Amino acid sequence: MAGLLDVSRYGWNVYICRLLLPVMFACCCFQQGSCDLAALPIHRKHTSQSTVWSPHESYQAIDGQTYTFSRTDDYDPHPWWLLDLGSNHNLSRINVTLRKYGGGYRFTGTIVRAGLSPNFTENLPCGSPATSEQSQDGAEIPFLCEPSRTARYISLDIDTSMPGVDPREAYLQLAEVTVENVTSGECAALPVYGKNTSQSSTWDAHPSYKAIDGRKYTYTHTDRNVIPVLIPILISVPIPSLIIPSPDQANLLLFRMPILNTHPRLILFPIPILIPVPIPKLIPVHANDPHPWWLLKLGSKHCLGRINVTLRMNGWGFRFIGAIARAGLSPNFNENLPCGSPATSEQSQNGAEIPFLCEPPRLARYVSLDINTSMPGVDAARAFLQLAEVAVEEYTSGECAAPGYLGCFGDAEYRSLSVGPAATEYEQSVEWCFRNCLEPTEYKYAGMEYKYECWCGNDNYDKHGKEPDSDCKYLCPGNSNQICGGKWRISVYTVSQGVCSNDIGLPSNGDHTITNPRSLSYNLINFKFFGTRVDFSCDPGYTLHGASSIECIEAGYNNVTWSDSVPTCEDQFG
Repeated sequence: MAGLLDVSRYGWNVYICRLLLPVMFACCCFQQGSCDLAALPIHRKHTSQSTVWSPHESYQAIDGQTYTFSRTDDYDPHPWWLLDLGSNHNLSRINVTLRKYGGGYRFTGTIVRAGLSPNFTENLPCGSPATSEQSQDGAEIPFLCEPSRTARYISLDIDTSMPGVDPREAYLQLAEVTVENVTSGECAALPVYGKNTSQSSTWDAHPSYKAIDGRKYTYTHTDRNVIPVLIPILISVPIPSLIIPSPDQANLLLFRMPILNTHPRLILFPIPILIPVPIPKLIPVHANDPHPWWLLKLGSKHCLGRINVTLRMNGWGFRFIGAIARAGLSPNFNENLPCGSPATSEQSQNGAEIPFLCEPPRLARYVSLDINTSMPGVDAARAFLQLAEVAVEEYTSGECAAPGYLGCFGDAEYRSLSVGPAATEYEQSVEWCFRNCLEPTEYKYAGMEYKYECWCGNDNYDKHGKEPDSDCKYLCPGNSNQICGGKWRISVYTVSQGVCSNDIGLPSNGDHTITNPRSLSYNLINFKFFGTRVDFSCDPGYTLHGASSIECIEAGYNNVTWSDSVPTCEDQFG
């Protein structure tokens, strides 16, 4: 089975080219095809390692000489080596050359990582841990970062608690480490200028659209909410008073104001007495926005890989602490999965440019940022969104891989998946192959090979080994946004992770319409494929209660679910 640490399973890698393009800037188009790689100069960059076996310092792994080497010391419980590139680069491959003269086996179990965190354990691996077959004296071992990723830090480490690793023999002896970055790729910019935006509240002249106006000196700003509060207000009401005067006062009053009253003991006095009376009144009270949010509507689905946020330049960066970036298909941002982790205090600086990686990349129509003020570490009194710019990066060689994608694997006459092939010259797609492997027999895996072939099976899909995803490069004839393997290369999926169960049914006193993915012109009997939409309607005299449409959407890494439950149709006059 594929290794648990193989990041090529994260879904970024079904495309001919994996270069990400920032949507806010002009893009230079190159010839279509595989991405070009170039060696990234790293000589004299900053390096460090967990321990040092003198005189083999960490920098000797990047000095350009394979006869020198770095080495961690004896009995290191978790040996590691770290390279700081100094700035972000789009990395695709890391090449490691081991010490030539002895001890190659000590490299077994080594994990290579690349990412944006100086804490290397937070960065994703590139490829799988080094095997005993690879760990030979002087071996040159490539570690593929699939998909290519933005990274500043490169690391190697050995978790001595892993099965197959002998902690007494675990050392890093690195003759050379080299890094390759992506320099070109297909070009397709996703313009967001002028798209629809909104936010929870607005302070002064800082509306939501200023986060996508292409100008870093303008910014959005959420406000303190104005909450109407019902408060009792005391007002004075004048009422005429009945008074009992003394005999002398009565005679005087009757003499001066005989029209008032002829009764000498009971006078209706015309001067009012003020009586306080409580009257309820709505008063606007300013309170901090309890959940500030900002939302961008892209208008259509795109395969997003990263969201880049630039904060206000001239102050108050700390107000961004705890902000969550999300991308997905729901206009209710809380239903969409986060991209990366919430913003930290270290990231939340004035004018900071903060990347949020969507791993795996996902189909999205909405991009959002929000701060849950109830989260630990978030100061509700200081939580505001002040966004100078928000930019989005998408893949340019088609849509995201369907959920369930396992990767590109080798094949041979002794087939990786034994049932098949079912072949079609014009209809082949991921959906078509899923249907073939689901009905009438439910197979666990589906694989597309050589553009036209669909194979099914229940085990050993990786018997011929994992291959670079760029080797699976044939476009599916039934959906040119998908990849259908290559020559002796098979694109493999776990079928159950790409379909929703057919438990939707008709609402009572209503009907539904099923819209399949564009390459699937027929319904599956027991399942609905990822991307299927169901629209509901009610019979005359009945009102729809609930969602008017639901969709089979991605609910997390390699899993799908219905976006909502089936609505009900209720009698309008009941």
